[in-house]
Amino acid sequence: MKKSWVFGLVGVLVLIAIGVTVRTKRQSAQIKLIEVVEGPVVEAIYGIGKVEALRRFQVKSGVPSGIMRLPIREGDTVKAGDVLVAFTEGSSIRAPFAGMITRVNYKLGESVFAGNIIAELIDPTNFELRVVLDQRAAMRVKTDQVAMLSFDGLRSEEFFATVRAVYSSESQFTILLSPKSLPTNVLEGMTADVSIEISKKEKGILVPVSSIHEKRVTRVREGQKAQIEIQTGLVNNDLVEVVSGDLRGGDKVEVKVQ
Repeated sequence: MKKSWVFGLVGVLVLIAIGVTVRTKRQSAQIKLIEVVEGPVVEAIYGIGKVEALRRFQVKSGVPSGIMRLPIREGDTVKAGDVLVAFTEGSSIRAPFAGMITRVNYKLGESVFAGNIIAELIDPTNFELRVVLDQRAAMRVKTDQVAMLSFDGLRSEEFFATVRAVYSSESQFTILLSPKSLPTNVLEGMTADVSIEISKKEKGILVPVSSIHEKRVTRVREGQKAQIEIQTGLVNNDLVEVVSGDLRGGDKVEVKVQ
């Protein structure tokens, strides 16, 4: 009897605790009124773009040799025709274009095998961006679509690019972007938030995605609250287009916030 009484008491306490938790969660969820937006609707695909140099030259020896002269260091800028490395057998390799040395793998006096990369040169004035997407997103991207770029530390500035290529390599679905402009101090390897414009309407009704529950929103118009059934269209980040339903600019919808 004593054990049964103890177990019963524990059960009651657990139920009380659950009730308190549920009530606390309900109390913490607040209702916020968000105004319905009327304006252009843009649907976009989002990803991370990595800056890569379009022109790259790897310094390699065609035969085993020793390094007799190595007048470059990482970070150096060189002109077209500058000597990058000279070998003990008398041959040398010159820069095919003006650029920056981004890698030096050997030191003066060391020996190299044929095909080994001694150094690397890039053109720091000509970049593209590489974006890897999942299959569903990649299928909606086409060449010549417009993309907006946003760099960390420069969120107030907008940069634009166009889709140059869409292809698959080793099961990765890759988008290459040709930038129309980039920050003046951008470096290879930096990343940008990318939004690729898929479709656009000049005018539409937009509500927060979080305001929709089972294809309905709670509309507040002139102080009167009503449940409105809607159908949605394009998605614009955290907003969604309403294509049918009694909503108009100036209305407000309820959104639950924690």
